[in-house]
Amino acid sequence: MLTGISWGQFLFFWMVLLMVYYMAVASIFYRKDILHLLKNGFARKKVLAVAPHADSKAIIGKTPVKEVIKDKPTDQSAIHDLLEELKTVLSNAAKKSFQKEELLMALQVLFKKYQSIKNTPFQIAVNNQIIRECQDSCAIELRTIDLINIW
Repeated sequence: MLTGISWGQFLFFWMVLLMVYYMAVASIFYRKDILHLLKNGFARKKVLAVAPHADSKAIIGKTPVKEVIKDKPTDQSAIHDLLEELKTVLSNAAKKSFQKEELLMALQVLFKKYQSIKNTPFQIAVNNQIIRECQDSCAIELRTIDLINIW
């Protein structure tokens, strides 16, 4: 029954079949990375200068840092406001292709407005949310220690 195919044809068939299989797996699990490579090629991202403190208003897109109310206790609205501004910062970072250092600087400026959340259980939840959203939207991998250092 198998005398009609040679070993070369058999191996060629399995090599083609394996290539199709691995291409399907790669397209499922590495879709974002593949699209990024096709869009930008293998060139590295340009390193942009870190925004100075005066331009922090442009990065966050809201009120300057000096308008912080320090008497306000930590509550649900502060967390909600932080998460809303965080979405703005991350969308700006994704649009402008921020590097990790630029994103950390923008987050540091944002965290100065929400010092009432520091050293609370909410800080851990916010850090986890930032790490997750950075990986999904910005393709930047942050660690917990990075975020703890900039609070």
